[in-house]
Amino acid sequence: MRSCGHTDLLSRTKGLPLSSVAPLLQVWLEGVTADANAGGSGAALALLGGSLRVVLANRSSLAQNRAAAHGGALAVGGGPLGSLELYDSSTLEYNTVQYGSGAAVHCGGDLGQMLMYGGSGAYGNAAKGSNGFGGVLYATGNVTRIQMYNGSSISGNSAVRSGGALYGASSMGEIVLYGASGINGNSVGTGSGGAIHVAQSLALLRLTDGSSIDNNAAATSGAANGAGGAACAAAGSLLTVTLDGGSSISRNAAKGTGGGGALFSHDRIAALTLAGGAVYCTGGVVSITLSGGSSVSNNSVTGLQRGRGGAIAVDNRLSQLLLTDGSYMVGNVVNNGNGGAVFAATIKYVDLSSGAYVINNQAVGGDGGAVYGAYLLSDVRLTGGAVVDDNAAGGSGGALYSGGPLGSLVLSDEGSSMSRNTAAGGPGGAVAVPYGTGVETAGRVSILSLSGGAAMNDNEAHGGPGGALFAGAAIDAVLIEGGSSVTGNTALDPELGYGGALYAAVGISSITITGSGSSLDGNRSAKEGGAVFCGGPVGLVLLSDGGSMRRNAAAGGNGGAICAAAPYFTNGSALAVPSTAPALSGMGELNGLTIRSGGRLEANSADPGHGGGVACFSGSGSSSPNACRVASVLIDGSSGGRVGGVGGQAAATPSMTTGILNCTARLGNGGGIWVEGNLTAMVMTGRGASLSHNAAVPVSNSGSNGQGGAVFVGGVLGSVTADGGAAISGNRGKSGGAVYAARSLGAVWVLGGSVVDGNVASSSGGALYTAAAALSRNYAGYRGGAVATNGTLGLLEVGPSGGVNDNRARGDGGAVFAAVNLTTLILPPPGPSGAPSTALAWNLADRGCALFGRTVRTTVYAHYVLYTCCVLLLLLWAAPTCMPCGP
Repeated sequence: MRSCGHTDLLSRTKGLPLSSVAPLLQVWLEGVTADANAGGSGAALALLGGSLRVVLANRSSLAQNRAAAHGGALAVGGGPLGSLELYDSSTLEYNTVQYGSGAAVHCGGDLGQMLMYGGSGAYGNAAKGSNGFGGVLYATGNVTRIQMYNGSSISGNSAVRSGGALYGASSMGEIVLYGASGINGNSVGTGSGGAIHVAQSLALLRLTDGSSIDNNAAATSGAANGAGGAACAAAGSLLTVTLDGGSSISRNAAKGTGGGGALFSHDRIAALTLAGGAVYCTGGVVSITLSGGSSVSNNSVTGLQRGRGGAIAVDNRLSQLLLTDGSYMVGNVVNNGNGGAVFAATIKYVDLSSGAYVINNQAVGGDGGAVYGAYLLSDVRLTGGAVVDDNAAGGSGGALYSGGPLGSLVLSDEGSSMSRNTAAGGPGGAVAVPYGTGVETAGRVSILSLSGGAAMNDNEAHGGPGGALFAGAAIDAVLIEGGSSVTGNTALDPELGYGGALYAAVGISSITITGSGSSLDGNRSAKEGGAVFCGGPVGLVLLSDGGSMRRNAAAGGNGGAICAAAPYFTNGSALAVPSTAPALSGMGELNGLTIRSGGRLEANSADPGHGGGVACFSGSGSSSPNACRVASVLIDGSSGGRVGGVGGQAAATPSMTTGILNCTARLGNGGGIWVEGNLTAMVMTGRGASLSHNAAVPVSNSGSNGQGGAVFVGGVLGSVTADGGAAISGNRGKSGGAVYAARSLGAVWVLGGSVVDGNVASSSGGALYTAAAALSRNYAGYRGGAVATNGTLGLLEVGPSGGVNDNRARGDGGAVFAAVNLTTLILPPPGPSGAPSTALAWNLADRGCALFGRTVRTTVYAHYVLYTCCVLLLLLWAAPTCMPCGP
């Protein structure tokens, strides 16, 4: 051993106490062991500070020394310690302080650096007193850097108060671990920072090349304020945390209620780049990044009161959380608190990419199973196969919770997923964005976007609405494209189970599902909205290019796929919505439903309820000015085919069919669509367009349900157009086998080879209750074999190659019944060679005639021959007019 700078103070004599009262420039211990010494402070070495360097080299050791006050092995007073260095497996081990701080090393001023190389370590040191801080190191002033290299280790140390391994009473510049080094298995009894406690700010915590901060614990006695199982920046910021190269911050625990099973920052964390982590920060964090397969896993906060952040807790702002290159956050838990993995007051940006995953985290008894933003979770992006799956919250938001707005939720690329998350006691199986948190824009979601085969599947809300996503205000846009899916989500609470997949309290501007394999399928709700519930206006719903909404079910209400309705919840309820929202006027609205180019609304059901596919209502009644209305329904099958071989046409490949198919309203109205108020226009065009095989199943023929096998309109239906080979076929209802309009129908055009065929009504209007055209083989158990209306049918036009043929009514109007007037009937001119030679033929009314109305004006092109087959019983009711039987 040698000492440089003044006199030799050290010898190779084992067990000799070493001290100096003169300031030294350098103290060098090489191959020396100083152990089992006892004293007041610095039982092995007590030095005056200055520009001082202390070196342990060549397996040197300061061990089992005991100090009554500070620095069980080494105490430096009266100035700074420039450098403390350990080389070549040198150690500080099993040193203790009885009443003070710094079980191995106490620095009474600033510490320039602490360096550990070549497998050196600090083991089993303990600060035992009730005010014991720093199981290895206590620094009164600032610490510039602590660096560990080549498998060096600080492990198994403890302090009664805070800083199980390292304690900085002011600020620290950087702590960096290289080459599989570790700070593991350290603990504190009543305070914070199971491994590291910094009273002010820590500028940089970096782990690389398989390094670790694992199995540390804060507040092992269960004290109330224990925070940061691994690291705690108590009053300042943890500016940058970086993990890469397979490094980890895992299995750390904060057993008090302070939060941050891994990391706690009182102020902000500027940058946190993690390959594993456990952090508590009371300020703010600019960035947290995990890369290179790093992990923050199996950390926990287990206090009996409300905790925060099973792995990371930030009392202020977290600017961004980034995980990439297969890094992960797994198995973190907060008991009786929020944020199973991460808690922050506000979170600006969460970005997972390149196979990163956040799975199996839990907020037991709280919200946000994986990530919780108390006042904001602004933007979330999952790309490149990133996954947020199998997380759980005892309250709301099985994976994510935002107490303010959620700017965007974007999932893209095959394998990217937010699936199988569970909210056990609240809304939002995967994501909850509630209103009423005190943030002005709370509850709003700017966009939900899935593309490139991403998935948001099989999430569950057991205690509220929104099986996948709950928005307490509005959703600006929903986009599902490129083969992505939102399927198998459920909201099954018997009282609050609205929106099997998506719930928006006051409005959705647009829903777009486009591209082959893109789907909002197989979702289920206990109440309204099997897939989507909106308590206010819905803008445009677009299903195109193979996009689908199929097999969704509202198990106890309206709208098997979509329900646009007046809000159910008011301020003061558990699901409060803004009192100033337009939807609270009582009006629901759907601006448009467009299905084109292979899009499908198919096999959805309301059981029991109205609108097997879509329901739009406000509860105010069809005559109210606040009655829900729909601007338009467009089915454009121009590039598709036709289902079922209707009207003698060959059936197309089912995947080419575009339309509303096989939807059911059981014990309700509108098998495909139910509109409480008016529908301005319904247009079908193209050979692939189909409104087929839908059903409204009544309780009995005496009730008011079962009306409109495909479409029910409680007010005025402006017009129905079928053109270019479209098909309305095989629908079934009590009244209006295909379409029911309760008040009036302005016009019906069936043109260009389109057909209304094989629809059945057990009462009136085999095809349309109010109107239809190009109508064949429809049946009504009462009036109007093809068309029936209690008001006026303004226009019924049958286009070229069409006809009103082979319809039957058990009562009046074998083809058409109009209780008031049939203003204009236009039958087709001669068609091409091979076209039918009859336009109004073989219609049968058991009592009455083919056409029944007070007045009937017909325009019949001369080249056609008309045949009607009636029972010759003409009912003289309000001077009705019947078309004559026979040519």
